[in-house]
Amino acid sequence: MIHEQQRLEWRKQLVTDSDHGVCGDIYLVGSDAEPDANRVVTERILPIADKYKIGTWPQLPQRDSRESMRVQPQYQRERGLTAENGKIVFDTEIFIATSDQSTSSDLHPDAALGYYTVLRRAAEFPPDMRLFKTHLATPACSFGAWPTTMDRGDVEEVQGEIYPALVSSHIKAIQDAFPGVTVLVSADDPATVSGASTLASLKMMGFNKAPPALVALHSCGGPDVLPLMISGMIDLFHVVSPAHDGLYRGFPEAVQTHVDGWGLFALGVVPNTEGALFEFAKGKDKKLENVQIRTSSDYDDTAVWYDGHMEQAADAMVGHYASFVRMIAEESDRKPVDVARHCMAGPECGMGDTVHNGMRDVVYGLTHMVSGKIRAHNWS
Repeated sequence: MIHEQQRLEWRKQLVTDSDHGVCGDIYLVGSDAEPDANRVVTERILPIADKYKIGTWPQLPQRDSRESMRVQPQYQRERGLTAENGKIVFDTEIFIATSDQSTSSDLHPDAALGYYTVLRRAAEFPPDMRLFKTHLATPACSFGAWPTTMDRGDVEEVQGEIYPALVSSHIKAIQDAFPGVTVLVSADDPATVSGASTLASLKMMGFNKAPPALVALHSCGGPDVLPLMISGMIDLFHVVSPAHDGLYRGFPEAVQTHVDGWGLFALGVVPNTEGALFEFAKGKDKKLENVQIRTSSDYDDTAVWYDGHMEQAADAMVGHYASFVRMIAEESDRKPVDVARHCMAGPECGMGDTVHNGMRDVVYGLTHMVSGKIRAHNWS
């Protein structure tokens, strides 16, 4: 397995280096609909870094379609890969002519303003950060950005060349900007449910050739977790709870191995979109059943509802977190209080499409409130 001993030491340190491990620490998937990178860093990213000693960077797809998760890692202008209308434009001649060039292949500045804003403002982050979480769409996920006229085999050949260079350069750039920090690379693969496909995609990313880093898997599609857990390639599983909780039930040996090896989870317990927040609120208050949603502004009433019901909503989301922790405790034959040390919390997914400013405020507000309540939860 890739960098196995170093990753084990980092996982153990995260779980044991404080009285709570990573219990309730905030885990952001990455995207935000706010187009102003500095504003997101100042108002959203730095407060989390200051309190939890965890850094990350915002992906801003509403600012530029080149920042969409599928295009972003493949946009490499110097290699002949550009984009129009959310689709990759591939110049074969340039790609072949530059195949032997040993240039840096990190995310392109035109496609990652949020990332380079964080690197530029690195001095504003706390010097004692424990973790820096970054995110890259997997090759399987990014395939959707290619024109349908491209043969899958040809696309995978290109991806097999650009991804290892990207991952290696990306990890090194973060390590240089934040010396001593443990880097966690989230392989974002939202729709894929096949464990075998995900593993193949992870191998194509070239983590074995990159500087050591922890690897997370973000999937909203309900992945086949058994082969992923026994592979030993994934240090952290992002779980959309409670929708994914059952995926981890019935595999006690795999779950126990993951927990015994200081493996981590991040539980997406806070709804991340206007629609999901509206449905959650409607389930708590019948007065919202007659509200008609036609445009983004129709969510104004829902945002107001949350202003008066944050405690109620947060308590329900903490309940989802606690339910998952207890289930993992049963599967791994551990006490819930011990398993909780392995479990971060945050939104279900990114907020790149959550364009209603008030509802994004609700997501972040709930995330901080849920985190505080998790830290204070009585596991007896």
